Amino acid sequence: MNWKRKLSAALTGVEEFSHENHEALVEEGPSATDDRRADLIAWSKFRDERRLVDRCINPSSYLVGLALGQHFGHALRRTDKMVWTTTIVFSRGVYELNDWKRSSWEMYGPRTEQATVLIRKISAAATILGGALQDENKRRIAEGDFALAHQSSRLLSYYLVQRAEAKRLVHLKPGDEELVKVAEHVTEGGSKIEQFLNVGMNKYLSDWRRADSAAVAAVILFFGFLEIVFDAFFVFGDRRGLTYRQFRNLDWRDRFKFVVDVTKSPAKEAYEEMVSVQKRHRHVVSHGAPLFVVQHSGLGFIPADPLDAESPQMNPLFAFDADEVSATFATFDRTLTAFETHPTLWFAYKYVQTPLLLYLDDNRVQEIVKHSGSAEEFDAEIDRRLELLDAFINMDY
Repeated sequence: MNWKRKLSAALTGVEEFSHENHEALVEEGPSATDDRRADLIAWSKFRDERRLVDRCINPSSYLVGLALGQHFGHALRRTDKMVWTTTIVFSRGVYELNDWKRSSWEMYGPRTEQATVLIRKISAAATILGGALQDENKRRIAEGDFALAHQSSRLLSYYLVQRAEAKRLVHLKPGDEELVKVAEHVTEGGSKIEQFLNVGMNKYLSDWRRADSAAVAAVILFFGFLEIVFDAFFVFGDRRGLTYRQFRNLDWRDRFKFVVDVTKSPAKEAYEEMVSVQKRHRHVVSHGAPLFVVQHSGLGFIPADPLDAESPQMNPLFAFDADEVSATFATFDRTLTAFETHPTLWFAYKYVQTPLLLYLDDNRVQEIVKHSGSAEEFDAEIDRRLELLDAFINMDY
């Protein structure tokens, strides 16, 4: 492949360190003394002075490790908390490079002009490899050979936090604190005017605003979570010849109707209620959807659709009150129940609540589906996969 030749050219002169060939090039550090603490301080200072790259994220540690491994013809050595680590030689200088938990990389070595050249070489090689991978990835995605990494667990967690905050509206009442006198004024006619601060009412309105904001956030997060549920039901259900991109290009309502039968309960009611919430709340804040109003003589501006007279868009202060927040969350609960109790794809809802990848490859999908004979069997398989994922994340393998 052409990119391999380019990568090798970018790393010309870069060798993998070996004691047999490069021992004489190793720079000696501070000599040991009888003072262990002083020795540690000296070594720490020596290492800091040789730190040439610190916590670099661009190019990514992932690409740097792959590029060096490709150049040397084998995977790099790994250690605890390091996906890769290696020692290299360039222009008679010895350099240590380390990954740190897949998030960044660092390099130590002599501070010379050649070190700057080496850094540019490594960055160039990683960029070449990244471009080659991107081209390959585009081709394989077009062929449907990919998986979906999603954030359902995080979105659901955020939603539940905002929902709990929003539900304060259900029991929110104005306080009964005494009025606080803040000013007094006597008019020219001798009348006394006093100004009072209603602390309880101000706190009530402030708490209402916070709970109202949380309710709006909960709506957005729930719709986001539901998008991923749609994806899971598409992955495990009947795709009817559609590719994932074609499915995602469908309108939200069409995707809802694609993955569940909205002519039957409880999906029918859930769909109708969610469409209402989408128009009433989600579009307003996510898209800044305006409300069309028309001026009429003697009446002022009124909504073009009489049904919008009670729309939150007619209230410049709040979108939710106690009744509205209770009804909205009840709709969300009924919607999740429709997916959770689906007669054939109930396991898809279980699966999507985990951080496991959603596979588009039929063979991988069937490997999961075959464990859906019972809830117990499926839970055991999910636990097994989560243990493997946890081991991978913590590099316990």
